[in-house]
Amino acid sequence: MKTFICAFFLTIAGIIGTWESEYSRPAICTYYDPCTNISTFTDNSGNDWEWENENDEVFEIGKAYTLIMDDNHSSSIYDDLIKKIK
Repeated sequence: MKTFICAFFLTIAGIIGTWESEYSRPAICTYYDPCTNISTFTDNSGNDWEWENENDEVFEIGKAYTLIMDDNHSSSIYDDLIKKIK
């Protein structure tokens, strides 16, 4: 029973931690490198974010997207990562 309670607590803590660290950021696709299959997105603050495209992903240059970000539980945006793109 103690093992079950501990596992349940750790699962809930992980879910809450993930939820707290996730945020969205509007950005425009500004560049695509076909050699590396990496798209670059520029947000409203001028920060560039890179995303390695999956096989079926195609992002249109100049089109606006929403980046779902993970803040890595820090106050600096320079270590944030893109989790997915909408």
